[in-house]
Amino acid sequence: MRIKYLTNLDSVETLLSSLNEKEHIVLSHKLKLNPNSKRIHFWKTIGLLITDGLFSLTLRKNKAVLAFTSLAIDTAIAVTKTLLQLSDKIAVKVKVKRRKAEQTLCYNVRVLLRKSSRDINGIRKDMYLYIIRMLQDPVSILSKLDEDELCALFSGIIDGDGHIGKSYISISYEMKTLKGRLIHKILDYLNDNGYIKIGRYAPKKRERFFTIKNYSFLKKCQELVYHPLRRRRLKSYLLNYSKNYICGFSIEELKQLLSVTNSVYIDYRKPPRTSKVLVLYIRKDDFAKVKHIWLNGAFKPKPIINNKRIMIKLTTKCSEELSKILQNKAIQQEIKPKIISRIKEYLTNILVENI
Repeated sequence: MRIKYLTNLDSVETLLSSLNEKEHIVLSHKLKLNPNSKRIHFWKTIGLLITDGLFSLTLRKNKAVLAFTSLAIDTAIAVTKTLLQLSDKIAVKVKVKRRKAEQTLCYNVRVLLRKSSRDINGIRKDMYLYIIRMLQDPVSILSKLDEDELCALFSGIIDGDGHIGKSYISISYEMKTLKGRLIHKILDYLNDNGYIKIGRYAPKKRERFFTIKNYSFLKKCQELVYHPLRRRRLKSYLLNYSKNYICGFSIEELKQLLSVTNSVYIDYRKPPRTSKVLVLYIRKDDFAKVKHIWLNGAFKPKPIINNKRIMIKLTTKCSEELSKILQNKAIQQEIKPKIISRIKEYLTNILVENI
């Protein structure tokens, strides 16, 4: 059997897209995978097994069945790229068939098992044991996973059965099934621990909608989702999230800005938004000292020229960073007392509005 050895996993999309009906390809790689990458893709594969794998067969076989059938091209790409990162010695076969009813191409993806692949057999057994334990008591397993592992599991579920809109994400599953109830519990756990904010399950649509609350978690998911369309949409979702919720300035950058700020006042955002804004006024000569800050970062507010001064508006997105500045006496020594006083007033007003 001829194997195509890859030096770049990004070529998987091109190779699979070029396959015709009844053709197949066997893929492996010459990459040196680090233990962390293997660990992450172990949990991502579990997410794929739960959503798009032979779940019932896995439970009967007492080991993970690393075979995925009747996949759309984008899902096949996601599964293949994930499986190839499970082990240094892995080989994955992709075969193209045609669905008779719909007359569309579908893809079967499976790991080739050999007698010498002891590490693959060990991985399959470990996956099965984790799935069984999650079915019995999901919290006992999920609570032991770090953010990277939780993100990998979640990304596998999105690659398998996710849908990504402009401001929301949804997962499709049937609550009457064993795997559907497991997905439901995983989403509940992520919600309870502040990673996502979930809505109710819609029985008619067999779908549950949610948004991602944790920026670090969202950014890691965007990197781990391999389904080409969902990856692009998640990138757009991340961009919108960043614009709406991320300050754009680091604490160090804010310190530099405030150290050259001449005056500050509190204003309101333009209707229909009514939240308060902290407006910094910096002399043009002083602004030249901090102009370099805008060379890095896409979400910084654009400086506004106002006569001989530069105006910069800070919204509530920066309240956490401003609070940390007030907690650091060393930073405060570089900022005028009247500026510090106005920042305290601004943060107090925000706190009162949110009560």
